[in-house]
Amino acid sequence: MDKSSAQPQRTGAELVMVRVWFGRHIVCEYSAVPSLAERYAAAMGRRFLGVRVSTEPDRSGSRQPPPLPAERMWELPPR
Repeated sequence: MDKSSAQPQRTGAELVMVRVWFGRHIVCEYSAVPSLAERYAAAMGRRFLGVRVSTEPDRSGSRQPPPLPAERMWELPPR
């Protein structure tokens, strides 16, 4: 048996967990590939000034990031 075949093969990109904190409490949490996680963290930092936004490797074992919520915050479409 070849030694290289005994090693686990990683497929896909590693995920990064982004968390938005209010004090000691996590307000929101999102896991994505590094480029999307960076954009999300920057957007959350601009949206919620003064709160801590952290990023770290996602160790949950999930390989597919969950989709963003599909909730609508208003009923009228933008013009």
